[in-house]
Amino acid sequence: MSLQAIINMAQSVEFTRTSVVAQTASRNGRLFVQERSSVKPWVFTIEPPAHLPWIDYRSVVEAIFSSDRHTEHLIYFGQATYGNSGQVWMNPYQGSLTFSGSGGYSLAMLDYIYITATSGNTITIDVSNAGIPAGTTIFKAGDYIQPSGTGSDSLPYRYPYTVAADVVKSAGQTTKVITINRNFIAQTNYNPVSSTTSQNRLTAGSNCHWNVLVTKLPSVKYVPHRSIQFTGNFDCVESVI
Repeated sequence: MSLQAIINMAQSVEFTRTSVVAQTASRNGRLFVQERSSVKPWVFTIEPPAHLPWIDYRSVVEAIFSSDRHTEHLIYFGQATYGNSGQVWMNPYQGSLTFSGSGGYSLAMLDYIYITATSGNTITIDVSNAGIPAGTTIFKAGDYIQPSGTGSDSLPYRYPYTVAADVVKSAGQTTKVITINRNFIAQTNYNPVSSTTSQNRLTAGSNCHWNVLVTKLPSVKYVPHRSIQFTGNFDCVESVI
């Protein structure tokens, strides 16, 4: 669990996902802005709890310091399976999809919807087999989405996105284009348009995950009442490979 255990108990989590932008000012006061080509990695600042019982978190501390700043951590927000259901308000799915098919509706794999293309900062999905009525909101702006499949190396797709504009199905539409917050990132051995259904589905909300590296690792301080304190925040950045 390591870093995930700290996230589950965090006092706050700061998200940053801004573009890399160069700004210059001319002599007459005009501001010139140019966005640089970037994968726009997610950056997190995790504020740990003020006190933690040493007996309960000794193994967590060991795992964190063993990983140090060179080993990736897999993290979730609002995912009950990983012990942080109290954060579910941060990234719930906002759309209106509901299904009553075999096994019921599951956000882990959006039933009957699959990816047909990716281009720049867009993902095209096929909605022809989903039975979605006209006027249904599939995703709302701010929804977290991520391809839910695995590549030929059995590794899951690594990179989550946010939806930049509402995605609403109109009458007669069989495909919809999702505008996302950054360009789609290619992953070795993963084909998002594969006919293999384990590769071309989407997940949403709290089922999305991040692979991060710790860039600032605080020290541990022993304090009264058999407790510990971290001497600062954990700074993490999404690992884009």
